[in-house]
Amino acid sequence: MSVVLFHFGAAILPSITPNPFTEFLRPGKLGVQVFFVISGFVMPYAMHRSGYSWSAFGTFMARRWMRLGPPAYAAAAFMILYHFAAIWVKGSPVSGEEFPGFGIGAILSNLSFTVGLTEPMGGPKGSWYNFVYWTLAIEFQFYVLLALLYPMFMEARRKWVPPLLMCALLVISAWPSVAFFDYTVYFLLGILAFQWQARFIDKPQFIVSMIACCTVGFANGRPVETLVAVATAALILAAPRYIPRAFMHLGTISYSLYILHPSVGYFLESFGKRVTTIHIYPGGKLLLLLVYTVITVVLATVFHRLIEAPFMEWSRTLGRGRKGTGPVPVASSTGTAP
Repeated sequence: MSVVLFHFGAAILPSITPNPFTEFLRPGKLGVQVFFVISGFVMPYAMHRSGYSWSAFGTFMARRWMRLGPPAYAAAAFMILYHFAAIWVKGSPVSGEEFPGFGIGAILSNLSFTVGLTEPMGGPKGSWYNFVYWTLAIEFQFYVLLALLYPMFMEARRKWVPPLLMCALLVISAWPSVAFFDYTVYFLLGILAFQWQARFIDKPQFIVSMIACCTVGFANGRPVETLVAVATAALILAAPRYIPRAFMHLGTISYSLYILHPSVGYFLESFGKRVTTIHIYPGGKLLLLLVYTVITVVLATVFHRLIEAPFMEWSRTLGRGRKGTGPVPVASSTGTAP
């Protein structure tokens, strides 16, 4: 929700940005770091519960794709529709949003969540049909790396293996802008939270590893993002006993809300400024922000039930019965629900 409010009230909707709450909403973009920490915790938790092993790599990745890919494609279709509507109405795509077109490279890179992956090595830059999908690309890179390294991360018999592996990843993360490794610290903080909760590491290892993650995060010039990530890991470990029903609902629909909100926001922006002029007043801007957000939550709920939920269920059926691929608990969050 913080990311949605940031995009709507401080970034992508010109008719209601700026408004009296714009500066207050800007930190909402730090929700991305929260996503990555949650992924770092939830994924090894689910893999541990299902008895994951290297032999289940293919099934694990197929489940991840089935869980996240088709709903993302459906949401991207709405953004493509909006680009076509913009071209039909004013003769050009969405202002400020580079439309990748329908070349084979653009289609394949968007379908495989690899847009810009080869850019640091001189490859094409490319662009997304839905601009928030850069985070899904990072998520999938994390899944691949975790699926390969998980058994070593959870090597309880050799206490030195997890810390040594974490140190190696932290050293690599000192080279920013290399795909996933630019965000390694946040995922590692989530993994650390799980390792501590599951007693795979002892207290000294936990403390030293946390300090190492924070040091690298600060050294990379991201102190605020690192502190937010640490706070997220601490909140996960605090394990609140009571969660309000509204928060539970937002957790359930969070992936749908995340992938759907850009196109919904653009459609509402285009329609709203043509039927009313209240956006010229500060109070009107806030009213539109509220209305747009409520509508987006409602549509995300419908999207979740009709599109996301069936693929969640189908993803559970892949490889059912094989060792290391059994059903796992579902904890919904952006890009992280097992």
